[in-house]
Amino acid sequence: MTKYGLIWLISGLAIATTGQVTAGIPASWHALGGKRSDVTWAAQWIWTDGVASPRNVYLCARKDFEASGIDGQTRVHISADSRYRLYLNGQWIGDGPARSFFWAQQFDTYDVSGLLKTGRNTLAVLVSHYGEGTFQYNPSGQAGLLVQLETKRNHDWVPTVVTDASWDVQFHEGYLRPTIRISCQMPFEEIVDGRRFPCDWMQPAGTLPTPKAAKVIGPVGSGPWKTMVARSVPFFTRDAVLPARLVQAQLSRFPNVNTGFTARPYLLAGYFMQNSSPLSGFAATVINSPVDQTITFYAASPRFEPPVINGQVAEPGKAVRLKKGENLCIVPFRPGRHHEFDRSYPAFVDQPITLRGVFNEETAWTIFGPFEKYNKAFYERIQTVRSIQDLEPYRDKAQVVRREHILTHGSPFDDCTFARKVKGEVRIDHTEGLFGNEYEPTTIHPSQDGNPELILDFGRELLGPIELDFEAPAGTTLSLCFFEEIESGNRIHYTYLNQNGLRYTASGRHERFT
Repeated sequence: MTKYGLIWLISGLAIATTGQVTAGIPASWHALGGKRSDVTWAAQWIWTDGVASPRNVYLCARKDFEASGIDGQTRVHISADSRYRLYLNGQWIGDGPARSFFWAQQFDTYDVSGLLKTGRNTLAVLVSHYGEGTFQYNPSGQAGLLVQLETKRNHDWVPTVVTDASWDVQFHEGYLRPTIRISCQMPFEEIVDGRRFPCDWMQPAGTLPTPKAAKVIGPVGSGPWKTMVARSVPFFTRDAVLPARLVQAQLSRFPNVNTGFTARPYLLAGYFMQNSSPLSGFAATVINSPVDQTITFYAASPRFEPPVINGQVAEPGKAVRLKKGENLCIVPFRPGRHHEFDRSYPAFVDQPITLRGVFNEETAWTIFGPFEKYNKAFYERIQTVRSIQDLEPYRDKAQVVRREHILTHGSPFDDCTFARKVKGEVRIDHTEGLFGNEYEPTTIHPSQDGNPELILDFGRELLGPIELDFEAPAGTTLSLCFFEEIESGNRIHYTYLNQNGLRYTASGRHERFT
């Protein structure tokens, strides 16, 4: 169970400075929202080759180093654009940084005294970079990581390990892309395949499969991060909270059509903030069906536009006819301003279908627009389109939706909220294992009739990460979504408008994923 608050951020500012320079920076920036930094920075901002600010990527950064005389105080300063998870010798140290403007970038400090060992040690960081705005993050235009480990000698803090070109970096290939935004306020749903990347990459005995030397962006004061500010709010506690009860166990089937796209790059080119903006256009695909059948779409939000199949509006939850062969599917965006720029369309069909874009042999979707005069009349006219020939007048506005913008992995939130109950019972051994480590592990048996679905209640509203500790055959998927309330003991209040889900595919080993 989880709850989110909403806080607006205004657009950031930038001034042209390079190096560790403070001239021209307003004095108020040095402690904006937090405390003035007293760190003498030797670390440099690093990233990797390629796009400066990619959408929804995870980068692994690792540094092995030798240590001796480790009895004194040791601390780590760290920041990242957008977020980090820090490990020292395989131990999870913390997450951050706190929300801030990039031009007064907040950093975190951890006391790691006693965690170093004589000889070889490993600092490892998983960096999540959003590449576009949320209500807690202003896009800076540059991904980056900054780490400085210091030891106290006499009365001075001396940097001993800093981010520079000697660090190894590699994108985490287990985090699948593209995935849908949770909401305009939040970043992306996590969809992770444990088979695609070693789970021990952050451990001293582990390695990155194909590391590259980090690319140095520059020292503190360069890039978009003009000054560093110490953390403004306390860290999360580390209280482990187990489920309080098993509400329900049943068999279900997930939607067997998962498709969608992000419209932002095509109708709002160059815009990376999340303020409400017009989507002046429509999307289209051709559905190829092997037989005459029906398709039933679902939508996680009443704001999302229903598809139009061969001129018939496919209202959520209502079956629409597909004829054998090609069927035109149009998604006209409602005139006016939108906060959400991603669209997900889960659906059920009896026989598998395929999709291809209109005037587009490359990918599954085409977006038409933007149009200067996109009003209610235009929107209603597009809803009546029944054939590809009807779209010829708009061919010059057709844009191929690139593969990196098509949501082929679907949404685990959609999977869970739109799953259909099927007949049969879930076989579970040692159910009590869900509620404490002192019990035998819980075993959930697969079924040929459907997917085992469990609804767990934590008994109160909580905010924090979820941790999975499990073992399953390789390829087994765990789809989770989190909700706010069980009303009167049976009605679940799902977080519609907030795609609050997670999916993890098992590697076949014993795994722990946070």
